[in-house]
Amino acid sequence: MNRVGSITANPNPIPVREGSVFGATTLAWSSTGTKMVEVRVGAPDGDLLSRTGPSGSATTGEWVGNGLVFYLQDVSDGLPLTPANTLGTIAVRVETPSSRAGGSLDARGDGDTPAVGKVSFGDLRRLTPISRRWGLDRGRPIDRYYIENFLAWHSSDIRGHVLSIGDDGYTRRFGRNRVTESDVLHVEEGHPQTTIVGDLASAPQIPSDAFDCVICPQTLQFIYDQGAAAQTLHRILRPGGVLLVTVPGISQTCDRDWGEYWCWNFTPLALRRIFGEIFPARNLLIEAWGNVLVATSFLQGLAVEELSKEEMENHDPGYEVVITMRAVKPVELAGDETSR
Repeated sequence: MNRVGSITANPNPIPVREGSVFGATTLAWSSTGTKMVEVRVGAPDGDLLSRTGPSGSATTGEWVGNGLVFYLQDVSDGLPLTPANTLGTIAVRVETPSSRAGGSLDARGDGDTPAVGKVSFGDLRRLTPISRRWGLDRGRPIDRYYIENFLAWHSSDIRGHVLSIGDDGYTRRFGRNRVTESDVLHVEEGHPQTTIVGDLASAPQIPSDAFDCVICPQTLQFIYDQGAAAQTLHRILRPGGVLLVTVPGISQTCDRDWGEYWCWNFTPLALRRIFGEIFPARNLLIEAWGNVLVATSFLQGLAVEELSKEEMENHDPGYEVVITMRAVKPVELAGDETSR
């Protein structure tokens, strides 16, 4: 049977509120000659929106920008995420209040772009940031908003025997009574709560297949050998175990405690390439969070309290402040790999 498919968006164009260039839409898709399909954002191998049987639907959050393309991919029997396996695409347009009123839009779909020389920088016209302490001296750091939301969404994964990096704060906060045993890995000796001392890039002392969940927040940027760290994280998970990772995207790197060890900032593609060599693609959920306002504010050292929830919840690909990943170690059943 020939493989055919189609994908639609409703509404398209998306009407958005005054002052916003992002909106939400509902995607619907159907296919024949397939067993399993995925909807990917921005590219055939872009971020995963949904994975279903031949047909399905999903509603996005308010992060869809003008011209964003969604790809319907055939992933039956482990088919790769390539243009050859694209069954259909849909480009989504954004309709701003000014465009509905007949105003002209620039190439980005934003109708109120200041003219050259007319941008008002205000307090941001400075050569030093407002704060170099990640916003801790002003309130809640912006990156923690996304990190903690991610862990809250996946709190049911934090169970059984849990390993956390640095301290056990997130294990206790999000795992609660689901956690039966807790370990903490730190690269240096002498830190409170530490039960295992080691470097993820080389940690043979950590037993294999030991943990039901590993929480690895804002850690991988300090490790030069990403492939070795990914191998270790996969090895120490039990089959069916879950790895919860967050990494920085757009970020300052001058951390006063760890800045001298800072090797990398990441993109969603980087995480997908690194961990996709070890985990099956279907077992990876990689998402990115942020927009140009959030990124600017984070670089300046502003805090969550200085932005609105609406501003924090608009997500624009290309301006990722935090990237999150949920990875599941496959379980082998009758010779076949499946995720729990």
